[in-house]
Amino acid sequence: MDLGSTRHGRANRRLRRVRIAAVAWIVAVAGACGGSESSEPSPAAQKDASIEEASAADQAAVDQVAADDVVEASEAGGCIAKTCAQLDASCGTAPDTCGGVVSCGECQQGQKCGGGGVNKCGINDCIPKTCAQLGASCGYVSNQCDAALDCGTCPNNQKCGGGGQPNQCGCSPLTCQKAGATCGPVDDGCGHTMDCGGCPAPQTCAGNKCTCAPKSCAELGANCGAVPDGCGGTLDCGTCQNGETCGAGGANKCGPGPCVAKTCGDLGATCGQASDGCGKSLDCGTCTAPNTCGGGGVQNQCGCAKTTCGALGVDCGTIGDGCGGSLDCGGCSQPNTCGGGGQPNHCGCAKTTCAAQGAECGSVPDGCGGNLVCGACTGPNSCGVANANKCGASMALSCGSCPVGMGPMGVPIRNNNCGAGSCGTSQQFICGIGSFVQTGTPTCSTITCSAGFHYGLTEYDCLCGQVNTCVKD
Repeated sequence: MDLGSTRHGRANRRLRRVRIAAVAWIVAVAGACGGSESSEPSPAAQKDASIEEASAADQAAVDQVAADDVVEASEAGGCIAKTCAQLDASCGTAPDTCGGVVSCGECQQGQKCGGGGVNKCGINDCIPKTCAQLGASCGYVSNQCDAALDCGTCPNNQKCGGGGQPNQCGCSPLTCQKAGATCGPVDDGCGHTMDCGGCPAPQTCAGNKCTCAPKSCAELGANCGAVPDGCGGTLDCGTCQNGETCGAGGANKCGPGPCVAKTCGDLGATCGQASDGCGKSLDCGTCTAPNTCGGGGVQNQCGCAKTTCGALGVDCGTIGDGCGGSLDCGGCSQPNTCGGGGQPNHCGCAKTTCAAQGAECGSVPDGCGGNLVCGACTGPNSCGVANANKCGASMALSCGSCPVGMGPMGVPIRNNNCGAGSCGTSQQFICGIGSFVQTGTPTCSTITCSAGFHYGLTEYDCLCGQVNTCVKD
């Protein structure tokens, strides 16, 4: 008889008995920890605000709408504040989406505001978030439990949400159109100067407006005939007397003798109206788009008036200049990118999603300076047990007093002499070759590992005090 094989078989049978005993113990404790409906929640049932009921995700969306609405209200001149019913809030205070706060009442005795979700009554504890934890630097934002937090105001020319990010200080630059400017340099309201372009001849820029002051016959030195007024119109400067001829004394001036009329070619005019010098107006033709008469800044010459980034109201990227060329309108500061917010040639940030990050619960960065609230886990699972922002159940274990030794097949047994478990009474398996010590009972749930992970506890590996018992496949 092979004594080694016999001893090996006995060791395996002992291990199977230990496994069966451990499973029975876990099931028994789970049943004993069930509790009644009237019992107070245990510390394990206490919920962090970041993993509150699924309504937390809805509240985060409300917070974003709030900041956007405040910015729009400041520009449009009005905002309709939301009611508690519209916000689905039954207690505490909440941002009203217009820069204010609405009070939604109190909970009945024995319940807490936030215990059933954001601004909802319930028996669970809720740990409120701070402005810093929520990534908010201004305005009102929900603390994800029961109250609206005042996260402060913005300095100088900035406003809350002005840069396109909710509850973040920023400045939304003016466009030439919003500034009411059609030409020249203009302050964009954010400490920078934008170029609103030039004016086509014969117009000039005055007070950031393209204007043209028509000339009089006297200002033009004309005392007879028809002459352009310098703004696209024609002046009638009268007729000559005493047999004099218009133009004989100079362009549109009376004098003795004949007048030799000029042509458009003589005048170097390729478009628009011009005087022939003898009292008549010449039509020198039109221009082919995108050129216009005087568009290049020279009267009676075809040219194209290039637009500017400011005149187009764009702040980044490359865009056509209206004359067959292109304009470089610059870049954006991080985390914004050009077109990132969904609007071409405007700086913005494309927020990520909980799904894109594989987050099932808790809060994660949105990639744009804020946070996403990814909901809560349903019992018995909790958030972040095995993996960050993943739902799963846990077992808190501690080691007993077995000496470090070798288990079956040469696998070492680890012993770190940890303390007792956190739920219920302790139970200890007898030390011995191939056995292990496990003190402390599990939390009142079964182990559930996320996809790609498995339960890592074995007879030979006592995970001292660790809650994370799921290991990667």
